[in-house]
Amino acid sequence: MNALDKVRKKFGNVLSGTDKGDKSPSVSSVSTPPAQTTKFSNDLETRIRAMAGRWRYTPDDLAEVLDLARADPDKWTRAVSLDESREVEFRAAGLLPRGDA
Repeated sequence: MNALDKVRKKFGNVLSGTDKGDKSPSVSSVSTPPAQTTKFSNDLETRIRAMAGRWRYTPDDLAEVLDLARADPDKWTRAVSLDESREVEFRAAGLLPRGDA
């Protein structure tokens, strides 16, 4: 399962482009060359790296997510915010190790 599949499994349509009436293409259909990617904040990258640490993404998964976030930072900001808001719930359910910060 790749990084995008993992995020979709956890968050459903948050990245699909169809939630809340958004009719934009799904993240998986976005193929923006690196030279044309949208710049995104260091804060978003830091938050994505923290999420990747919580979920033990492989280096390849992290690279894929960072590329996708550069292509559509607004959707990935929503995904990371949802992950952060549910972290305590995920830990209580045993989905995340209790010792990770």
